[in-house]
Amino acid sequence: MTIAVKDLDEIQRVLRTFIQNGVKFCIHTGWPEVIENRSLYRQYALLLENGIITDTELRAANQAAFAARFIPAPGLDAYL
Repeated sequence: MTIAVKDLDEIQRVLRTFIQNGVKFCIHTGWPEVIENRSLYRQYALLLENGIITDTELRAANQAAFAARFIPAPGLDAYL
């Protein structure tokens, strides 16, 4: 854990503030090979299982991430 936020309550407070104010955000993992059990799948599951965001909100975050990508559209297929 990087300790960028203190705990799940703080994560929820931050994400709810983003959502309520229309701030686009994405969920990612910086170094899953370094931080144990922090794959992108686990990040999604953590947020959903703890009621931090809804499935619809998670999908919107993923859409924002794809819209902000640096990989050209044709090259993106290799990552999906």
